[in-house]
Amino acid sequence: MKIKETWKYLLLLVCLALCLSPVLPVKADEDQLDRQAIEELFSLEYDEGMFTVYAFINFTGFKDNNGMPFSSIRQNIRNDLEKMNLHLKDNQYYLNQGQEAFWYQGYLMVSNGPPLFEAVYFDQLDENQLNNMGFLSEVVRSDLRSCLAEFYEKADIASLYEKYRPDYEAEIARVRESTYEKIEYVYKVFHLDPKEARGKVVMDVNYLLEMGRAETWPDLPDYRRGGATWLQFGPNPMNRDDGSSAVHELMHTYVNPLLAKHKSKVNNFVLSNGIMSAGPYSTHQMVEEIFVRAIECLPAGRYVNYDTINFPRSKDIFDFFFSDFDPATENLETFILKALDAFTSQEIKDVYQAGYDKGLAQGLGSQEASAPEDRGLYKTWPSVDQVPLDKVWILTVHLDLDLDSIREKNLFITDATGVIHPVFYVVDQEVSGSPVRLLPARDYRTGETYTLWIKDIKANNGKSLSQWTLMDFSIQRP
Repeated sequence: MKIKETWKYLLLLVCLALCLSPVLPVKADEDQLDRQAIEELFSLEYDEGMFTVYAFINFTGFKDNNGMPFSSIRQNIRNDLEKMNLHLKDNQYYLNQGQEAFWYQGYLMVSNGPPLFEAVYFDQLDENQLNNMGFLSEVVRSDLRSCLAEFYEKADIASLYEKYRPDYEAEIARVRESTYEKIEYVYKVFHLDPKEARGKVVMDVNYLLEMGRAETWPDLPDYRRGGATWLQFGPNPMNRDDGSSAVHELMHTYVNPLLAKHKSKVNNFVLSNGIMSAGPYSTHQMVEEIFVRAIECLPAGRYVNYDTINFPRSKDIFDFFFSDFDPATENLETFILKALDAFTSQEIKDVYQAGYDKGLAQGLGSQEASAPEDRGLYKTWPSVDQVPLDKVWILTVHLDLDLDSIREKNLFITDATGVIHPVFYVVDQEVSGSPVRLLPARDYRTGETYTLWIKDIKANNGKSLSQWTLMDFSIQRP
């Protein structure tokens, strides 16, 4: 998932085993890796900082629970806070701020935690992290630090944390074996070496999270606890002992970069299977979810999808593993590539490789070109807000399209400064209307505004569009 992460609404009603002692369907070499190395790398934790942040938002208005009753522990903590009769600077901070939970936990990731909650790690973020998580600059400038410090002191969170420590430790003990067993399984069958991972993975058990939710931020290190990657999962209403939530979120950190590495194959897979954005997932996030959900079900040997969203080909990829994967000679990357090829129509042509400055159509962004245009010459369509990072625009021109008219920069996207944003062109001339798909060769930047320009597109008979058109669109924040 890429963080994808893309991930602020991530609701995972995960694929769950139907028995408590799953039979591993593929036997892996027992000597392939050290179980102790896995347990050292993947840390199941219950953290005072995370407890403070989620206790704070629960007290100040956070009630999300996916339509289910609160877990007894979450309800008890909320009751304890209500009985304190606290008078904070803003007792409805969460409601008044209008931000979701990720806004708060993102701040925690760059802070030193309790009792001061100072954003001491914010300056360590690189440009890519700041672009992908633009909200962090906003939250660091807010008054959240002082509000968390005030809440920590007035609610005596240190004592409340200790009161519920046994409950959290019991939960960790309950899911520990199943979690590590499933992690060990996927590491063995895909030949993943935990010692070659990017670093420690911190996994928080969070009773104050909504029911059935799990999420990961693979691109934002947990500086405070020395984690290269962080994930968390809340109470699981289906099977508290399952451990699939951890496997699901863990596999995002491996599947995401592999899909990004083979973006052209992913695009062809998308076109072959008619995959579109659904719920909180963009098109490319759907592909990532399709693979991750298939893989998380492998240890149990049964594919189950408890989500209301259909993930095309996920069950097929799960079945493909058992029929076409050889753990003796293959790894995760070969599995993903074989699955992409297996479920991509041979009639789908490679992504149209012409485009602005040619190299840009292959995803190169270093030779950016400007396109100064006079907006007064164009008809303006209504602007579109909250567009996904990897939005694919589809233009139906109702012409027997002359591809040369695209090569002449007559259909393009620019950022707010007029610089052309690189895109792939996919033209289907066998479909009525010759739809043209504009697939971003690199993701758009969160919170920024772009413009789609359409001008001298021509048919093979020389006929042109009667009107030049432009449309502004802004990219959603995480």
